[in-house]
Amino acid sequence: MIPGKIVEFIQGTNVMYAGTRDGKFHPLITAVLGAVVNADKETITFIVPEATATAMISNLKDNGKATLLIGEMFGNESYQFKGAYLNVQPANEQGLAIQRIYLDKNYL
Repeated sequence: MIPGKIVEFIQGTNVMYAGTRDGKFHPLITAVLGAVVNADKETITFIVPEATATAMISNLKDNGKATLLIGEMFGNESYQFKGAYLNVQPANEQGLAIQRIYLDKNYL
């Protein structure tokens, strides 16, 4: 279970990156445009740009491993989440809302 303090942190002013690797262990790092802890308090949904999604999805289908790094934009606190990929979805209204909240908090 992801503790409440971490849930709040994820929704704060942060910089986020996701990492995957291919079958030859070549890393792929991409900016994340928002994240939310799901109702089960066990999984995190994060939004990545479509331009980098194809390579990331290929890596996830190859080995199912992902890392999410979230760090304070103006501080020293950061967290790294390592886990298994569950699924990929195209952008929907919920994903766009997560992205808008993240961009409003961090860049506008």
